[in-house]
Amino acid sequence: MERTELLRALKVTNQTTVGKETVPILACYCFVKGTEIITTNDVVLTQIQCKTGIEGGIRAASLLPLIENSRARDVEFVVKESEAHIKCGRTRLRLPLLGKEQFMYEIPRLGKSPQSIPIGKTFIGALERVLISALHDLSQPSLSGVTLKIGTDHVVCATDGIALSRAQLS
Repeated sequence: MERTELLRALKVTNQTTVGKETVPILACYCFVKGTEIITTNDVVLTQIQCKTGIEGGIRAASLLPLIENSRARDVEFVVKESEAHIKCGRTRLRLPLLGKEQFMYEIPRLGKSPQSIPIGKTFIGALERVLISALHDLSQPSLSGVTLKIGTDHVVCATDGIALSRAQLS
């Protein structure tokens, strides 16, 4: 595969890898079905399509510098037992490959959602109404976001741990 295509995907997903390895899979790029790369920091999950042909987890801190610093046009992955053999130009590297059974989360499916919500005045108005309750403190990321429940009645809510705001999109 082209090195620049892989590098773009790794940089997009690198934002949600964890540097400290308290849970090893959180410090890895998770290659899924040879067609996607997923990373998570246990709060945010990033997923991007990228055809690599491998499946498993490779430590981000080991793979990204190799791909960033290479001038090679192509990157080649070969899986042998629990190792990823990576060829990038004249550089060859063997890295441990965590099996997909170590992924701690259910892998979301890319593609069209059975339901969609138009991003218009109604949706933006509902977001504005609930954002007053979203916590703006990055030390508690689980309270810094907005929850969107898609169903027969679409609902948007946010909380700061004290107050709860809810808006219905019907």
